[in-house]
Amino acid sequence: MTLYESGKDTLEREFKNTLSRHSKPVPAVLLLDILTIDEELPNEEPEKIEHLAPKVKHELINIASWLNQCGYKTDYMQAYSAVRSAMLLKSLQT
Repeated sequence: MTLYESGKDTLEREFKNTLSRHSKPVPAVLLLDILTIDEELPNEEPEKIEHLAPKVKHELINIASWLNQCGYKTDYMQAYSAVRSAMLLKSLQT
């Protein structure tokens, strides 16, 4: 394994670990409130859900940008998909 490949693997791990560490389920009550507002008052702005802190989001964007520029698009996107879908399931189960 080259140093370049090792760096790529490390960044992918960091992406997944950071996303996993900072992702939290959204309380189901909040999701229902947002859906209810959409149905009852379509012109009203729904409450925004912040899934990740801005600093964390910026870090993930930087890692993803580097991986994209280097042609590595699938592994970190699969990790993103797995972590976010797990959080969605937890949100729906709470």
